[in-house]
Amino acid sequence: MSLVFEAVDFSYADGQPALRDVSLTIDDGSFVGIVGQTGSGKTTLAQLADALLVPDAGRVLVDGLDTADKHTHAQIRRTVGLVFQYPEQQLFASTVADDVAFGPKNLGLDADEVERRVREALTRMDLAYDDIASRSPFELSGGQQRRVALAGTLAMEPEFLVLDEPAAGMDPRARADLNALLSRLHEEGMGIVLISHSMEDVAALCEQVVVLDDGRVVLDGPCREVFCADNAATLDALGLALPRPTRFAADLQQAGLALDTPVLTTDDLVEALTHTLSATSTGGA
Repeated sequence: MSLVFEAVDFSYADGQPALRDVSLTIDDGSFVGIVGQTGSGKTTLAQLADALLVPDAGRVLVDGLDTADKHTHAQIRRTVGLVFQYPEQQLFASTVADDVAFGPKNLGLDADEVERRVREALTRMDLAYDDIASRSPFELSGGQQRRVALAGTLAMEPEFLVLDEPAAGMDPRARADLNALLSRLHEEGMGIVLISHSMEDVAALCEQVVVLDDGRVVLDGPCREVFCADNAATLDALGLALPRPTRFAADLQQAGLALDTPVLTTDDLVEALTHTLSATSTGGA
């Protein structure tokens, strides 16, 4: 299963181009980060992946299904789960269980299967069914509401999860918890597309990074290749930046201390510093 964009163009009703000649392949089970400034086309790309929008030119294929064919939309939306910014704003039911069950019920599933999906989805979001199912979602904390909203998407059992700035408005602890949940979902085999302004989150979680600017793909490749010192000037020109640990490693190199392993995350930085300083000390001895 894959998401494939083939020379995709898309403009909104006012004629403003949102995507221009975008070609991109997102493979089954991969974890891909989409980054770019506001207005670069990230959200448009996400909505094209879920067939909420269809291209003006080119094709979007979801597991071989062309989103331009309206008859494929129901299957595509079972395959691709789209989570908007602040998904808790879409909560509406009187209980958590009813809210999470809404999608599965619309699939025509029987009551036992709906309950199984609701229980499993809440558990995957670290929410105890017996404690929370009968509560109003509007009585929950902001972090819990966001997890309930995510559980509603997971209850559809998509193969791909596309998230548009899922950590927006979260405090550092809640953001770390969400990132841990996304990492676990990926380890369980789910493909994830993460739209984020945080280079650090993308570097820590993703295998592939796509950089958009003015509706075009500027960079696309493995995380360590996109977030490397050689691309620092390109990212700076786009109003982006290398992840902080990578920038710090580059600063150390300019100061004369070249680390001997690539750095993306804080853990990478600690490991590289430890290894480099240990080698320097041994050599000096």
